[in-house]
Amino acid sequence: MRRSLQSYATSEGWAHYCEEMALEAGFGDGDPRHTAAVARDALLRLTRLACVIGLHTGELTHPQAAARFEAEAHTPPALAAQQATRCLLDPQAGDYTRGKFAILDLRDQARRHWGPGFTHTRFHTALLNLGAPPLALLPALLGAGRR
Repeated sequence: MRRSLQSYATSEGWAHYCEEMALEAGFGDGDPRHTAAVARDALLRLTRLACVIGLHTGELTHPQAAARFEAEAHTPPALAAQQATRCLLDPQAGDYTRGKFAILDLRDQARRHWGPGFTHTRFHTALLNLGAPPLALLPALLGAGRR
């Protein structure tokens, strides 16, 4: 059943998790340009998540969201306005950040739960074997692979 459910937050979260995981694994051989690019993209995505929440709860107006993009994600005004509009029209615009955070949290839980049996390979295999279920079903992974 989990494999038949598809979650944008989980699949896109995996993609953004992989960007950080690649740096952890040494991609770019320590070149600060790679680290800066991943951090810049993560900052933009984190600002999207904050603005999606703010716009859809009524805590932010469109101009306030655009101002956040300028101040927090360092985007030029035209891009900031476009990003604020995206957040207003697409409530899923921040889901990949939620997904990345859920996967990072789950990895920490798996590390504690599996103890010395934890490896990145084991974690990634168990996670990918779940398919892309809704984020709430990801903790099912912790019971997987206990052999």
